Amino acid sequence: MLMSTKRQKRNYFRSYDGVSTNSYRMFLVRYLNGGELPEFDGPYGTMDEALDKVSEYLKNGTCAWAIGYNE
Repeated sequence: MLMSTKRQKRNYFRSYDGVSTNSYRMFLVRYLNGGELPEFDGPYGTMDEALDKVSEYLKNGTCAWAIGYNE
């Protein structure tokens, strides 16, 4: 059986008051930590929280960026 080459949309889930949900916006911070592949930090509930973390990485000389999901 051939696999489709179409990329599937990712869904991220989180437990909130014991209920697993993906109906909220979520932000991850990706950063380069000297390895071949980027690492991530988060999830964060607001873009402001994610950007604060990005700023911390950038101040330390680490390349970092924020990504929003479930928008």
